[in-house]
Amino acid sequence: MTAPFLLPIDRCWVATGPYGAPNYDEFASCDEVRAMVAARPDSIVAVDNPQCFTGLDTARDQLRQRQQDGRYHRHDGAVLLYDLGGVRAVVGLVDSAEISSAPGETGRLLRNEEVFADKVAERRALLEGLRTLISPVLLVPDIPELPVPQGLPTTTPLVEEVDEHGVRHRLWLLEDPAPTLAALAGRTFFVADGNHRSLASQEAGVPCLAVVADPAALTIEAYHRLLDVALTGAELVEAARPWNPTPVTERDPARTHIYADGTLWLLDLPEVGDPVARLPHTVLERELIEGRLGLDPAAVTYVGGVDPQRLVDRVDRGEATGALLMRPVTAAEFAAVNAARLPMPRKSTWFTPKARSGLVLAEV
Repeated sequence: MTAPFLLPIDRCWVATGPYGAPNYDEFASCDEVRAMVAARPDSIVAVDNPQCFTGLDTARDQLRQRQQDGRYHRHDGAVLLYDLGGVRAVVGLVDSAEISSAPGETGRLLRNEEVFADKVAERRALLEGLRTLISPVLLVPDIPELPVPQGLPTTTPLVEEVDEHGVRHRLWLLEDPAPTLAALAGRTFFVADGNHRSLASQEAGVPCLAVVADPAALTIEAYHRLLDVALTGAELVEAARPWNPTPVTERDPARTHIYADGTLWLLDLPEVGDPVARLPHTVLERELIEGRLGLDPAAVTYVGGVDPQRLVDRVDRGEATGALLMRPVTAAEFAAVNAARLPMPRKSTWFTPKARSGLVLAEV
C-alpha cells in the first residue's frame, strides 16, 4: 500500500478573523512590508517578515500573543478544505523527506526552480526560530483535477478573508479526509509557488505546510525584471542587440520586450534546445543579465503578477534603467520542464491565485 503523501497537521491553528497576508515574495521591498503593517496591524505580515523589523524574538512574542488573544483557534490532527478564489484545494503537511530537489532523489514533491541561497537561509531561520510554519507552499499534482469532494460545505467557514486582489479565501475542516489523502498517495507533485520555503523545510528537516490545488484552475502570469545598471537606456538596448530589438507601439503579451528611454522594443528570442533552454527567462538571465551585463541575478528586481505598465512607470520615473517585460510561461512548458526533471529559471512562474499566509499555522 502506498504511504500517504499529505498528512494531517498535528497542532494546527486557524485564524478567527482576517489576519492573513500576502506571502513574503509578493513584497518587492521592506518598505512595502512596513506600509502593509501600518495599514493592517492585526495581520500576520510583521511575524512573517521579521527581517524588516526587530528580528525573530519579537516575531515569536507577537505570534504567541495572537494565539493567546484568540486570533487563532487550535484544531489538532486537521486537514482543511480551502476555497482559494474558486480554486479547490486541501491543506496539510508534507514530510520533508518527500521533497526532491535534484534528479535521483526519491521524494514525491519535486522542487523545480533555481533559488537564492540568502532567501532560503532567511526562511529557514524563520521556521526554526518560530517552530511554526506560517506561509504555505502551493503544490499541484500530476493529474488534471484534484480529488476532493465536489461542491463546498454549506456550513460557515472557520475563516473568510478577501485579499488585496479581491480574491476570497475560505477554509473548513475536511470532515472525512481519508478518501482524498488516499487518492493523493500515489501521485507526484510539483511546486507552483514556494521553492525557497520548501527547500528551507528540507534543509531544516521539518515538514512543509502545503496547499494542494486543482491544477486546471490555476493561472500562470508573467514574472518581469527591473534592471538598474550603470548604463544608459540606449546602452541597455544595445546590449540586447543579439535578439534584434525592434521598436513597437504596443506590447504583445505572448512575446518578450525590453523597455528603456521611453521606447518599447520587441525581442526576437530563439526557441531551441531542451525545455528550459527554450524559455525566454533562461536566455535573458544567462546571456543578457549574467553574460553581456555581468550582473548578479540577486541584484535584479523581480516583479510578478502586475500590470507591466507599473514597471514602465518606474523606468519613466528614473527608478530603473529599463525593464524586461516577459511573456508568461505556458502550462505546457511548465509540464515539459517538470517531466524532464530540469530546474526552471528562478522567478519565472507566477501562479495565481496565491495561497494566503497566516490563515493556517502549523507548529513543528
